[in-house]
Amino acid sequence: PGVDSEPRFTAVVRLLRHAREVWPACMSNIVQFVLEEPIGQSEEADYAPNAKLAAKTFKLNKLMSLVSLTLAEQPKKDSDYQEASVIPILRYMSEHQPPLHINREGYRAVVRIQLGQ
Repeated sequence: PGVDSEPRFTAVVRLLRHAREVWPACMSNIVQFVLEEPIGQSEEADYAPNAKLAAKTFKLNKLMSLVSLTLAEQPKKDSDYQEASVIPILRYMSEHQPPLHINREGYRAVVRIQLGQ
């Protein structure tokens, strides 16, 4: 609580980069960390709801793209970890009110993971 979302997302980007190189099994835990981010009750929430939804959509699509990047050690063997990490993101986006849209970057990420298997 009270943690700014930009440094949090930057930390997640760095954690995912490290996980791809060293420990792909923890990628789903890193994704859960992002999805459990509390929605703050700030003045910004009332002031610009469309901007907040757009930012959340952008971040989740970017997160899917980062998860789908090639793994360093055993790309074919560890692709299951990527799939297990993307599914909760897609579920979160579809269950959100209003539903968040997948953009070209997110779509390509899903396809990249499916083709990697």
